[in-house]
Amino acid sequence: MEGSQISLPLALLAALLLASASPTAESRHLHRLDHHRRRHPVPAVSNVCKRAEFPRLCEAFVPKLRTATAESVIETTVRAAVSGAKDAKVLADKLMDSPTTDNEVKGGLDVCRQNFEMLLLDLQKGLENLKGAGSHNNLMSNLSAALADIDSCDDSFNEAPGLKSPVSHLTSNLRKLALNSLSLAGHLN
Repeated sequence: MEGSQISLPLALLAALLLASASPTAESRHLHRLDHHRRRHPVPAVSNVCKRAEFPRLCEAFVPKLRTATAESVIETTVRAAVSGAKDAKVLADKLMDSPTTDNEVKGGLDVCRQNFEMLLLDLQKGLENLKGAGSHNNLMSNLSAALADIDSCDDSFNEAPGLKSPVSHLTSNLRKLALNSLSLAGHLN
């Protein structure tokens, strides 16, 4: 009979393995809480983003970190704008190279391409300002210039009646990101 008995340490190990393998009410509750947190922004992010021009867009572009600061939210938003500006420039380049693009549209796109290049430079300067290169006024100036770059692209199409910008969906999002960055940066001082 001795061979059929289980030692106490082995029995405890088996009990622990069995208990850890089956989901408990507590673990299911923790999973629901974790899932709930992922759908709703962490309060620190919400507190920063409520100052943005477009709070929901702000929350969508910001990692859900408890240590979110105004600077980290601005940096994330500016980086999203950099990515969007690169995409806009690529699309403008493709449309400029397309033989099916109308010459009047190409004129507007050429203005946009130049402004997208300036936008990238202004956003990069803004990122440098956030890292300590330059003053708060420099940051505000560079973010304002970024917004002006976007508006100049749109204006190149608005000046010609009936001319529709093929990049307006991108400039609309870029404008919102720039406005968020600018409004958040205004609260830094």
